[in-house]
Amino acid sequence: MRRYEKRGHVYFRGYRNAEHETPFAAGYIVTYVDPNKPREIAIAEATERTDLLLEGGSHANPLADRIRMIRDELLKAKELKEIVSTSFLKQKLHCNEDQMRTALDRALQLYKDEIRETRVFNFPYFYHSGLSDEDLKVAIEDKKDYIRGVKGRHNRTGHNWEACVEFFVDKLTKGAEFWEQTHRSRMDRRITLKLLKPTGERKLFAEVDRVWTIQPRPISQPVIYVLEC
Repeated sequence: MRRYEKRGHVYFRGYRNAEHETPFAAGYIVTYVDPNKPREIAIAEATERTDLLLEGGSHANPLADRIRMIRDELLKAKELKEIVSTSFLKQKLHCNEDQMRTALDRALQLYKDEIRETRVFNFPYFYHSGLSDEDLKVAIEDKKDYIRGVKGRHNRTGHNWEACVEFFVDKLTKGAEFWEQTHRSRMDRRITLKLLKPTGERKLFAEVDRVWTIQPRPISQPVIYVLEC
């Protein structure tokens, strides 16, 4: 096949960087170069055939697949006049948080003229630049209504869990002492922590719902419990 390549009869394709070309995970893609057509057209058609095969997914690397899928989802969302959340993209791509963030950052670099980011109540959303300003405003208002309903319900559920745990610890655990902290000029049992290093998306501060201390015996070290609902 390499001898045929030297004669210009076949076209090889693999990973390309600045210095060399290496095979894909499943090997090189090889296709013919039509000798009955002008050279430029024959090579362009061979490249197009390899592009179609790469879109199948088995030869492309995972990051390239995720970047392509992000762009595809935003193109779909443009037709539906919608904006897309990171959680939606993560569910579509079947990847973890770090892989999602890497793919998004790379997609924003590669398609900086197409992919836009906006914030809705400080939640990141993405959309295609082809979405009109009017459709974008409507989509943002729709997401605001959704967040008010769903996130508000989640917050109320979380607050109920906090109150339940606090009640039973107070009533049933001997010697439990809850930490308190001043929030907006009043004492609260939610505790804000200053982080020495980032944890996930939290860079400087993190909040936990309850912290309490129990000293099992007079001479033993106290045990600190942290609750997050």
